[in-house]
Amino acid sequence: METPDIVTAAIDVSETPIAGTEANRAARVAIVLRLLGSLDLLALVAYFLPATAIRALNDASGLGLFPDEPVAWYLARSASLMYAAHGALLWFLSFRVKEFAPVIRFLAACGVVHGLLICWLDFAAGLPEWWIALEGPAYAAAALALWFLATPLCDHNDR
Repeated sequence: METPDIVTAAIDVSETPIAGTEANRAARVAIVLRLLGSLDLLALVAYFLPATAIRALNDASGLGLFPDEPVAWYLARSASLMYAAHGALLWFLSFRVKEFAPVIRFLAACGVVHGLLICWLDFAAGLPEWWIALEGPAYAAAALALWFLATPLCDHNDR
């Protein structure tokens, strides 16, 4: 009998009762990917909003005046497209979870780092406290949950 190394044993949740069968784990990962992907795809709405609606939403959120500069409009709309592209990727991956489990786990790890960096960025930019408390931590927590869900689906050599 081979003794697992301590790191592998610490993250191996594949035999716990809550983990269930591989098919159940893959289904849970697919659901999470589709929920997160759908949330990201909502950014397409912002891409198509008229400038007056973007200004009104910005003002209502307490973020100050939206700059009427070409670069601000470009960044707002291109960020929306990037979120939507990420959402489409998550949906694509959700249909082949077992095959793409290592990629899903990698994206989840990147998501944790992204969420932490967003926390710092939100604070440094002087965004409202509610925004700082919500955006980065929620992104990091969702990515961490996805990482834990996808890890048992990876082959041992992929860990």
